[in-house]
Amino acid sequence: MSRSKNIRPTPRRDAPRAKLATPARERPKVSVRLEPGTYENLLKAAEAARVSVTAEAERRLEKSFEPDPEDPTNILRDFARHIMRAFEIGGWSDTPSLTAEEWLKDPQCYHGGMVHAFEAMLTRHPDPRFETLLRLLHAIRSRLEEHLLAVNPNEERHLPVLDRESGRRAAKSDITDEAKDEG
Repeated sequence: MSRSKNIRPTPRRDAPRAKLATPARERPKVSVRLEPGTYENLLKAAEAARVSVTAEAERRLEKSFEPDPEDPTNILRDFARHIMRAFEIGGWSDTPSLTAEEWLKDPQCYHGGMVHAFEAMLTRHPDPRFETLLRLLHAIRSRLEEHLLAVNPNEERHLPVLDRESGRRAAKSDITDEAKDEG
């Protein structure tokens, strides 16, 4: 079914006519040159949808501005939002009366935000097995030690061993016992 490029498909009488948000006389006019095959495809699509060529072209153009869920940029943006939201929740959870600027300056609030953000990343980890996550934690600890030593060269050479229950520095005897267990 080939049509001349000057002929518009006529809307069917039984098709409901969509009301435009803006009257036609107030809408900007755009003129576009198309390849004949593209125009034929647009005509066929407009006829099938029972709309004008203009309405079909506008619908397709609008759709091109929608984010593609398979686009890596959008996937990463969604992941970043997930982490950012967790950071925000963790930072404000204990002190909701503070402004964002205030809790970002508060070490305890910032710590809460970091913990929640890290947990948010763990929930989406592609290999959430204990061994994998334990290796990740050791790598983070090593990087943190390197960073702290670069910033504060006079600090201890290794981060202190913390008691798993209390989160406080373990006694030296506990550290020695733990080293013997590992050796």
